[in-house]
Parts: sequence; structure tokens; C-alpha cells
Amino acid sequence: MTTDHSLGDEPAMFDRPSEAPAPLTPIRSGEQVTRLHSEWRRMESHPTNSRFSRRRRQLTGLVNRALGRGEHEFLADLVRAIDAVAERCDEIAERLQNQQRVTEQVATTLGTEVTQLRAALLDVARRVAGPHG
Repeated sequence: MTTDHSLGDEPAMFDRPSEAPAPLTPIRSGEQVTRLHSEWRRMESHPTNSRFSRRRRQLTGLVNRALGRGEHEFLADLVRAIDAVAERCDEIAERLQNQQRVTEQVATTLGTEVTQLRAALLDVARRVAGPHG
């Protein structure tokens, strides 16, 4: 079953609006990653005024390495991995925002062209129909 679309019907172009949504917020400078870095800096900063504290850290590090426990190294790798993922997510979000701008421009241009074409077709239809139409 087909539907007759006369020139009086509005042309349907898109099912969804083409306007770009608000940009995604950056992850790398977001609260979670910033908090992770702050905590990491806190863990990394050691009081240097106590020789006992330094010796204890050195001894703990040696024991952990001897036992195959590298929590410190694991945490450092984890922070770097989260940073890399956050950076890539931010890059993808920026690319997506750029693509949404292009899509919006294409939709606007296409809409203008369709409207102008429709007006021209209506003008031609009126001329063909003549004064009696």
C-alpha cells in the first residue's frame, strides 16, 4: 500500500534532531582521575626527616621484591593505565564532538536545499497548471 504525497505535504528528512548534544566532559581532568593522582602523590611523598622511616621503606621494598610483591609498581602501572584510557576517551569525545558539528552542518545544508527545491517544484507546478489550475 502506497501513500500519495502531494507537494503540499512536509518533507520528512530525519527521524531525530541533528543538533549536536552538549560536549562530553573530559575524563582526565575529572574528579575520579584527579583524586587518583592526588592519592598517588600522597602515597609517593615520604617524610624525609626520619632516617628510620626511610630505612623502613627501603627494607619493606626489598622484602616485597624478594617475595614477588610489587604492589607499588602495580599501583604505578594502574595509574598510568587509567591515565592512558582517560586520555584516549577524551580524544574520542573530541573527535565525536567535531563529527557532530559536521553532521549538524550537513543536515542544515541539506534541509535548506530540500526547502529550496520544494519551493521551485511548487512554482513549476503552479506554472504548468496555469490560471485554471
